[in-house]
Amino acid sequence: MSFHGRPLIDQEARGKYWASLLHQANDGKELSECARVRASHSWVDRKSVALSGRDYVQVHHVRVNTLPTRVRTSCGRRVVDGPLIECRAGCGTTKTAAHVIQGCHRTHGGRILRHDAICRIAVSSLRQLGWSVRQEPHFHTREGLRKTDIVAVKDQVVKVIDAQVISASSSLDDSHCRKVAKYDTPHIRHQVASEYGVENDNISFSSITISRRGIWFAASATSLCELGLSKCLDSITFRALCGSYMNLLRWNKMTTHISGYTGTNSVSGRFEEKA
Repeated sequence: MSFHGRPLIDQEARGKYWASLLHQANDGKELSECARVRASHSWVDRKSVALSGRDYVQVHHVRVNTLPTRVRTSCGRRVVDGPLIECRAGCGTTKTAAHVIQGCHRTHGGRILRHDAICRIAVSSLRQLGWSVRQEPHFHTREGLRKTDIVAVKDQVVKVIDAQVISASSSLDDSHCRKVAKYDTPHIRHQVASEYGVENDNISFSSITISRRGIWFAASATSLCELGLSKCLDSITFRALCGSYMNLLRWNKMTTHISGYTGTNSVSGRFEEKA
């Protein structure tokens, strides 16, 4: 068995072949990062997960980016006077899964709930390990107010951590670096050192960086494991995936609309608003 001269005799070779095709596709490109962190994919093959069968199927849709949206369901039918692909909430952009979950004003509250739930998981695990945790302290800097999610202290060591769930359009590496650079400044380091009475060398900055599809940034996961949080990575992955799916459900149940929206097909628009 071969394809374009590439032997596909054993199961491992066939798996790598199909994976390479998936990672070259637009929807599968982000999944190429899965292999770097086990928590990004370990839940897929687990025989018992803290999800119902229905939820397990739905979070798979989130992971492989097959949630039904106007852009996806209109593939092959995008012609003049065809189905609308704009966001029904009047955002003036196309309705993709990334927009619904990460950008639409209808799901702003859901994104906050997802973010806060992830922080609660990390804070609870840190406290169980003996860390003294302060949530959302305020740092006044020349650039303005900075509120990091977590400051953990233990044995004269301070860890400053901020959480973020990002879209596939953003690089995991770049997002992590920008988040760390935002807080790792001389001014904030001085405030932390003064408040907790520690040396600058004992202060480190990191992030909880995971995508809306449950893909971890390797350096972020490694820094959490160094704090003893390896067991909570799966829980954070589940929460990120479930939160993303709940955002889609939230969007479908809401009717808020930005004034000034104009569609290209008024008949379809009226039908969609009533549906």
